[in-house]
Formats: sequence, C-alpha cells, structure tokens
Amino acid sequence: MSSPSSAASKISATRWVKTAGRRNRIGRTTALRGWRSRLNSANSRFEPTDDGFEIVAFGQGYASMNWPTKKLEELVLGGRLAHGGHPVLRWMAGNVSIETDAADNWKPSKKPSPERIDGIVALVMALDRASREDGRWDCIYNHRGPAVI
Repeated sequence: MSSPSSAASKISATRWVKTAGRRNRIGRTTALRGWRSRLNSANSRFEPTDDGFEIVAFGQGYASMNWPTKKLEELVLGGRLAHGGHPVLRWMAGNVSIETDAADNWKPSKKPSPERIDGIVALVMALDRASREDGRWDCIYNHRGPAVI
C-alpha cells in the first residue's frame, strides 16, 4: 500500500503532466528522472492519464544517456541548437563534462564542477523522448512564442 505522501506525489505529478501538456503541447510521454522508481518502491504505479500522457522513468546511467548526449554534442557543434543565448543554460553548459565508460558510452557529469547541470540533463532527456515520437513531435514555437514566467 502506498503512503499518503507518495499518493499525493502521484496526484501532483499527474496534474502537472496534464496542465503542461495542454499549455505546452508536449508529446505523449514525459520523462522524469527517477520518478517511477520512487513510486514503485511505495508499491504504487503511474498509469497514463485520461488525456493520453504517460510518465516514463529515465535512468541517469550510460544506457539511457549515451545516444542523446552524443546527439546533443552533434547539434551544438553543427550549430543546430537554437537556445537564444539563454544565460542559465549557457552557465550550466559551462559546468558539464562528459563521463565515459570503457565502451565509449557517454553521459553528462558535473565532475569536477560543484555547480548545476540540471538544464543540460533535461535537454538530453528531452532529445531522447523527442526522438521516440515517430515524426509526431512538433515544436511549440511553431504555434506560439516563448512563455515568460
């Protein structure tokens, strides 16, 4: 049986996915780092919402991060990543390094920097999810300008 706090987290995440999906026209799936594993440990499971969205776990190891990390490098070096010079993303990019294993698999790492790289990790995760949309992915900026918080 799940605890009240894990049940509340599940409801909160479901609401977030539905709201973000309607507002930002996100794809059918949303990847959250470690989210499902925490819920599974509480004997709970996330089901797709009525709106058709599904939250999928996204591991932070080489198996999940290798291809999208290499793809991000390709986009950056090819001048095909439009980020508008965003200062926070630029700062995080300055903090990230690439960690490799013996098979030349890559993943983002903040070693040796103690600073944040969350935006870069989120971008790597988003590249992976977008690549799985079978051509149904559509850029939100084709339909509206950037949202300002």
